[in-house]
Amino acid sequence: MAKSYEEIMERVVVTDEMKTRILHRIQSESFETSPAPKVVPFRNYKRIASLAACFAILAAGVWGAARLAAPAAETPPDYGVQAVPNMAEASSAEELSELVGFEVGDVQGLPFEPAEAVYTAWWGEMAEIRYRSGEAEAVFRKSAGTGDISGDFNSYDTVRELTAGDITATLKGDSGTYLLAVWSRDGFSYSLSISSGAPEETWAGIIAEAV
Repeated sequence: MAKSYEEIMERVVVTDEMKTRILHRIQSESFETSPAPKVVPFRNYKRIASLAACFAILAAGVWGAARLAAPAAETPPDYGVQAVPNMAEASSAEELSELVGFEVGDVQGLPFEPAEAVYTAWWGEMAEIRYRSGEAEAVFRKSAGTGDISGDFNSYDTVRELTAGDITATLKGDSGTYLLAVWSRDGFSYSLSISSGAPEETWAGIIAEAV
């Protein structure tokens, strides 16, 4: 918001040195005018010149203070540059393991037979394998750490813990069919989502064998 006139004027300072310098400059200039100039008494001329100089200084000060008080124009955002995720695709689980720096194995025991698999390394830190067969899809992820890496923020009717060997996983689903599992083991986080869902027994076998 712009400053008020009183606040701007308080910032304008006219020193004696400034007045003396400007008056000296005015008096040293030639004031030749038309052939019939109007004669002004020297004493009155000095008073007028002094007032004019002070007015010029005040005007310049107000202009400068107003510029200082005015908010700087914001730089418009550059919508032409978009953040691109750092990702790399692999042709197999073995190649994916090399990209992320830890062992990653194919998921065994899915409730459908995968027709294709897509192996992706995200930021060189998280491994993802996406299995598809028709409309069915399963997404497996593994990364160092202990957080939830599923990226699934949906709300489910049923959330419960499942013990598979020495692993305790969290299952999420609806009406006894679970669509998502997240767990941790040996310093790594895992997640697996199955679009068609699977019963608890199927999840237990998958989680116990996951690498």
